[in-house]
Amino acid sequence: MKFNIFRKQNVESYLGKDIKFSKTMNAVDLMSLGVGAVIGTGIFILPGTVAATLAGPGVSLSFVVAAIVCALAGMCYAEFASAIPVAGSAYSYGNIVYGEFTGWIIGWALILEYMLSVATVAAGWSSYFSSFIAPFGLKIPHAISGPMNLNNGVYFDLVSVLIILLISILLSRGMKNSIKINVVAVFIKIAIILIFIFVGLQFIKPNNYHPFLPYHFSGVIKGATTVFFAFLGFDVVSSSAAEVKNPKKNIPLGIIGTLAIAAVLYFGVSIVLTGMVNYTKLNVSNPVAFALQYVHQNWVAELLSFGAMLGMATMMLTMIYSSSRLIYAMARDGLLPSAFSKLDKKHNGKHSINRNEQKDQQMEQSKNDEKSSSNLKSNKKTIKIIIISIISIIVISCLAIILFNIFRPKIKNTVQIELGTQEIKIQDFLTEEKDAENAEFITDISQIDLSKVGTHEITIKLNNKEYKSVLEIKDTTAPEVKFQDVCAYLDYQINPEDFIVEKNDKSNMEVFIGNEITINGFGDYHPIIIVKDEYGNQSSQECLLTISYIKNKITLEYGNKLTKQDLLFNFDEYQDTVNQEDLDVINNSDVGEYELKSNYQGQEKITKIIIQDTVAPELVLKNVSLYTGQTITDANQFVEKAEDLAGVTLNILTEINYSTIGDQEVTIEATDGHGNKTSQKAILTIKEDKEGPVFSGLSDLKVTKGSTPDYKKSVTAKDDKDGDVDFTVDSSSVNLDKVGTYNVTY
Repeated sequence: MKFNIFRKQNVESYLGKDIKFSKTMNAVDLMSLGVGAVIGTGIFILPGTVAATLAGPGVSLSFVVAAIVCALAGMCYAEFASAIPVAGSAYSYGNIVYGEFTGWIIGWALILEYMLSVATVAAGWSSYFSSFIAPFGLKIPHAISGPMNLNNGVYFDLVSVLIILLISILLSRGMKNSIKINVVAVFIKIAIILIFIFVGLQFIKPNNYHPFLPYHFSGVIKGATTVFFAFLGFDVVSSSAAEVKNPKKNIPLGIIGTLAIAAVLYFGVSIVLTGMVNYTKLNVSNPVAFALQYVHQNWVAELLSFGAMLGMATMMLTMIYSSSRLIYAMARDGLLPSAFSKLDKKHNGKHSINRNEQKDQQMEQSKNDEKSSSNLKSNKKTIKIIIISIISIIVISCLAIILFNIFRPKIKNTVQIELGTQEIKIQDFLTEEKDAENAEFITDISQIDLSKVGTHEITIKLNNKEYKSVLEIKDTTAPEVKFQDVCAYLDYQINPEDFIVEKNDKSNMEVFIGNEITINGFGDYHPIIIVKDEYGNQSSQECLLTISYIKNKITLEYGNKLTKQDLLFNFDEYQDTVNQEDLDVINNSDVGEYELKSNYQGQEKITKIIIQDTVAPELVLKNVSLYTGQTITDANQFVEKAEDLAGVTLNILTEINYSTIGDQEVTIEATDGHGNKTSQKAILTIKEDKEGPVFSGLSDLKVTKGSTPDYKKSVTAKDDKDGDVDFTVDSSSVNLDKVGTYNVTY
């Protein structure tokens, strides 16, 4: 390949490489990162010193002006990061717009900025920590308490090295946990600043605001040029773009939200501080603490020391985090060893990056110790280098977004989709979604098999001009696997499939063991089970294999009886290890989890017994007929059979309409004593009662003259609705004293 230092990187290539990051951060997380970087000890110093030397009480306006200017630069970063959500921030943008050489310069300038910033802040944190523990009678040993000064017996600053080490370890565990801690720390820091503002409001003297602009408005502008640097650090938000959920929405919110919160806090501290103490008295090393002591509120001053330590800690966390992403990005592009671009599979963070970044920060801190970084002259040089570096990068990045929008291709060179994607959309190939109305596929995409991995050339017409793009169908998703532990006997031959409950993937899968396991007796073994698809994606887990004489877990259906044969792998040899009485107790138990103890050669073993009831009641229904005016009084009227070991409760789920003639479905539900349910439908027929009772047993009677016949003997009257009914007999035409034939009416 021809060497070209101005070679430009491809946006799609970056997006494809950085897709492996876990997207876990939202807008609140981003604002906590940004505020953590922007709000440090400067908020307790700058408002006072700038007020005393440049702007007077109008320093609050200086912060407003600076915030507006920073917001404009922040919008450029927000547009870049939301359009290209990749790691590396300004370095990656420079690579894409200007080429690799410019990106290389920006990358090393950023590394210089981050390292010098962290080293300087770590030295300050050490100083604050020493002051913070002093009231408790604690003291750092003199030999390791500060920058190297052999004449004074000081060799290095242990505290500053340790704080860098601790923050690096935290970040190496992954951003999900680190960001939670950072959010809490930032909220505490903001709360401490708000406490100062609310306390200070009680001691404001209006006369201190006169004159408000002692150095005129030009003083406000001069002050703004100085405090402008107080807002720097918002670029760390764009460094996390590859790990942000919905970057188009959350990154602009994160950057602008950071600047808005910082502006409000700086404005609040400035207006309160210059109201508490006349601005002419604020040209001191720690104006806020001075103001609190001035109004006899020393307890808040002590609280501010804790807030300052938190502020510096969050600044170091965000700077080390940003530098680790920057080093990853440079390694991703081959400008640093590729080992720095590897992600830790467990934490999806960069253990190797953070470890090396941590070493670099500690080395830089040691150099600061050797060069007496606490010396004011040395610090001023460091700050100037950082400021020049930051301004250059901001200017280059702001210009880059203009060039990016002008020369950005309308069609993406490469589009990657996941195997099994249901539909190819024209928007996927466009850099601007608004162009979708004027774009169409020339290639017949219906002929592309989305179920197979492959590469396809796609032709697209946009505004009557044809463009070429490449569609890559890839499988980057690991198989979905549910693993389980296994308990077996000494003769068990390890089968990796035994450790899998279910597995699912879009392609064929291979299951194998990732480590060598030799069974040499009872005990626990730990095979690593790997499920790999045909494209190399894999899921793995260290499972537990227990070799024992007895099963470690039994699931028993309620009503079934547990036997020793069910428990033991070799009943004949180990039947005496289990007491029958213990089995009887479990067999008479209700649903639940129980422990069964066994003993072999003096060693106790516990088997978990799970009794469950998964069987619904048995329910058989019959159809029912009613006449109008009748009602169902009990669900049992529909039931022919309802049985369950745990008992059955019946309910009618349907609301019956008794006023409608005809058939209707009625749902009967049976619930057993453990909550299992089953339901069936029966037919209820509502009929009108149109027919009267029907007589039976009627026959001719022969009686002798003068006797008294029983006309109702053997005669009944029944009705379908009312059952047996009473009836009367009209025998008034019968003359029992005269022989003859007579009619009797029933």
